Amino acid sequence: MTTFNEAFFDESLRHATDVRRFTIGEVAAILELLEKADQQLVKKLRSRIGPRFTMERLQNLLKDLGAARAVTMSALRARLRGRLADFAKQEVEFEAGVVQTVVPFKVELATVNLNTLQSAIFNRPFEGAPLRGWFKTLEVADMRNLSRALQTGIANGESVDQMVRRVAGTRARRFADGALSMTRRNAEAVVRTSVNHVSNTAREVFWDANEDIIQALRWTSTLDGRTCLVAESKVLSSNGDWRNIKDIEVGDMVVGGVSGQPRCVTGRACYGEKVTVLVETVDGGFIQCTPDHLFLTPIGWAEARSLCDLGLPVRGASESFSRDESEVGRSRISGHDGCQAPNPVVQSENERKESGFVFRSRVAGYVEREIRPRDGWTEIASVRYSGRAPVYDIEVEEDHSFVCAGVVVHNSAICQARDGALKPVGDKPLPNGARRLDPPDATPPAHPNCRSVLVAVLDGEGLLGSRPFITDKRRPDERIADFRAEARRSGKSIVDVRKAWQKENVGTLPAETTYNEWLGKQSASFQDEVLGKTKGALFRRGDLSLDKFVDRRGNELTITDLRGRHPGAFDAANI
Repeated sequence: MTTFNEAFFDESLRHATDVRRFTIGEVAAILELLEKADQQLVKKLRSRIGPRFTMERLQNLLKDLGAARAVTMSALRARLRGRLADFAKQEVEFEAGVVQTVVPFKVELATVNLNTLQSAIFNRPFEGAPLRGWFKTLEVADMRNLSRALQTGIANGESVDQMVRRVAGTRARRFADGALSMTRRNAEAVVRTSVNHVSNTAREVFWDANEDIIQALRWTSTLDGRTCLVAESKVLSSNGDWRNIKDIEVGDMVVGGVSGQPRCVTGRACYGEKVTVLVETVDGGFIQCTPDHLFLTPIGWAEARSLCDLGLPVRGASESFSRDESEVGRSRISGHDGCQAPNPVVQSENERKESGFVFRSRVAGYVEREIRPRDGWTEIASVRYSGRAPVYDIEVEEDHSFVCAGVVVHNSAICQARDGALKPVGDKPLPNGARRLDPPDATPPAHPNCRSVLVAVLDGEGLLGSRPFITDKRRPDERIADFRAEARRSGKSIVDVRKAWQKENVGTLPAETTYNEWLGKQSASFQDEVLGKTKGALFRRGDLSLDKFVDRRGNELTITDLRGRHPGAFDAANI
């Protein structure tokens, strides 16, 4: 018979499909509103930009645009805020409903104070800032990108049409190459990450009020990809040497990115050729990595592709270890021990779609402006496409981050490393053999577009309390489990009888399995419900794992995109 915890885990992962549908709907709604605002902006540009468009007129135009875009961002935030408030209440109701569904006797649950819930979802930071902070960052980045595009157009003497294309993008590239496309991508990431934050925070608030009936919260990762670095990326060893990541082996000691302390490498792998970008810093450093590799910024971890869009500096190595080692490390890493940064590479349209990346420059003429690293943070000069290359990944104990080319980067397994780990609840000890979440207070989202969820592990002792018997509604005859009678019959104590019943019926932990493995055990109809019929067939018969169905930004790929990338899977699935 399925235990309570197995049933609860199963229902929670099935619910992830509903959360995904909600997320897709919210992204579509926000992008629709943003598209309408973008159309109004383009009309204003065409009416205001003329042959004698001076810098003074540009400043007046930017002031007007800034006011209009502030209204747009405020409207987007207000709409999303209202939807998320309702969604949070639904998530609390879901948790309570599942408990009553999987536990075959009535459980008295504490209610959640709505003010506490609202405060938690809107004021609690995720990835370094609350929701209003992310929309403010979005607004600032939006205007900065618009300003740069228009200033560049004026400096190049472009026509009105050329400047509009620079802002809005070109139809041939589905408007993905304009300044406004950055805002759309950032807005999508904010919505996806916000929904994950609200879903997990609402559940945590519910379990804070009902912690007496759970043992812990289990981190469960769903769709995860791999972020990697190229073979010659320099990793700082604990002895102060810089070594190519391809030469790092399991058991080697490196400097942890967060702690600055020696940390053991617990995993290493090569993932073949991937699309890469080159992240260049103003002090001459560079890192070649996949577009979604995570860098430490003042507001948390951010993808390489987003560093220019968000205008964020990255944590320099000086924040991670002593001053002497920092100076040695920075001088030795300058120029990568005599290596030169890769030359610019022309990006094909297919590779552009795969990476979701268009070249961005952080600051035009940054050398002349003499921007310098400050307070341990290093400014980004540019992020540009750098072709395909073999990429590697390492897993670092405890920190799950390391120092590469003088800056702090995350290993890709930020969610994979936490998958199956338990988040403590109050002072309760974790079950024997359970892996403790590191850090113990971590909560999804762990990164932009994160899909991980926290699933409660029910506590049999808390559920039963001191009940002398329970009525098991799972059985057709609603059999009564009389603990006192069983104790008298067996000669055991009533406490031992309860523990035996708990072990058999409540269980301890659901089997540690990935979402990919879990979905593989579900019915074909449910797989089709989650993925769609064609993708469901590719998953079952084409041997495509779930990470193949999303691009590097976590967005779902179309059937056409999948056919172009994995034609063999279509043949195997007979599609």
